[in-house]
Amino acid sequence: MKKLIPILILLIVIAFGGRHFWHQLPAKQAYDEMRRVKPLSLAPESSKSVADLKKKIQGWYCTKDDGMVPEALKVVGWNANLQKAVELLTYDMPAYSWISPVSNQKASTIKASSALISSADGQLHYCQSERFAWIEQRSNRIIVVLREGDHGLHQELWTVYKIQSKQ
Repeated sequence: MKKLIPILILLIVIAFGGRHFWHQLPAKQAYDEMRRVKPLSLAPESSKSVADLKKKIQGWYCTKDDGMVPEALKVVGWNANLQKAVELLTYDMPAYSWISPVSNQKASTIKASSALISSADGQLHYCQSERFAWIEQRSNRIIVVLREGDHGLHQELWTVYKIQSKQ
């Protein structure tokens, strides 16, 4: 009888542990699917690429807005600054944690927020010396994210065509 009690306790622990892992399988599959989406890669900084950008958008139209990047940073709960924007857009999810659903949820939120911003070339161009970054979404549309002194992060949308604002 005394040998039976530890065996019963062990079986109960195994049953509850197995149940816990069994219920996490759908969450892990969804997590792994989200993890397969590649983050933006950080393009190497070069003065040529900055000059090319400035030349390309010459004569384009600029619309200032609070945009997707600052909003994504708010959703994640991060301060709206350029460093955090770069971290968000290049975020690579860690492996699924069976013992920490909170860290899985946080990683999923970060990844989902960054996945809303697309890039035609899969790269985030970051110029640390001039303190700005940009994403080329299409050949006729570029999002430029700038840090503006004490005002934090500021986003501009540059397009070949003029965007009419709704009033």
